[in-house]
Amino acid sequence: MYEELIHTPFFIYDPRNPIQGERRQQLAQTVDIVPTLAEFFQIAPPEFMDGRNLTPIIQHDTAIRDYALFGIFGGHTCITDGRYVYMRSCKDQENGPLYEYTSMPCHMDRPFSLEEMTQAELCDKKEFPFMKGCGVFKIPAKTFVQPYRFGTLLFDLANDPEQKHPIHDEPVEARLCQQMKQMMIENQAPKEQFERIGLSS
Repeated sequence: MYEELIHTPFFIYDPRNPIQGERRQQLAQTVDIVPTLAEFFQIAPPEFMDGRNLTPIIQHDTAIRDYALFGIFGGHTCITDGRYVYMRSCKDQENGPLYEYTSMPCHMDRPFSLEEMTQAELCDKKEFPFMKGCGVFKIPAKTFVQPYRFGTLLFDLANDPEQKHPIHDEPVEARLCQQMKQMMIENQAPKEQFERIGLSS
């Protein structure tokens, strides 16, 4: 997940602030849009919302987060602090264990097949508190993404904004790896995701 794919241009206007034509440098994610709109309309954001209100960034370019966790299903698990981007690969070519979790058994473009559904398990309702007691299927998954062939990568965006030259910096990698683990725990990542990328949960 390189900058060209993940660093989405985002334009926002807050009529409460006369600021125009300025750029902001702080980390933000698309999950921050909902709590920002909720704050603007003076309503409570949804429970179990990971997003944060962007108003401090809009008004004063004040940080609302120190790190952003991102990635694609079955691909690298990635984290950035705004300067460094750490992309952690799966630990082996099998890229597993890997499961899809859903309450609505369908892919983006088709229903799950009978074969897939015969392998489905119903998760313990305590495993995902954000589902508020609703049942969740756990279904073995496959992915076209092959992160193992690229390996784990670390980039310094300040000196290599096009991400052409991975670096080796053990202290930076250790810091980002520890924060990745913490954020995965906070976001209730399934236990096997830690195993897939070789992190202890």
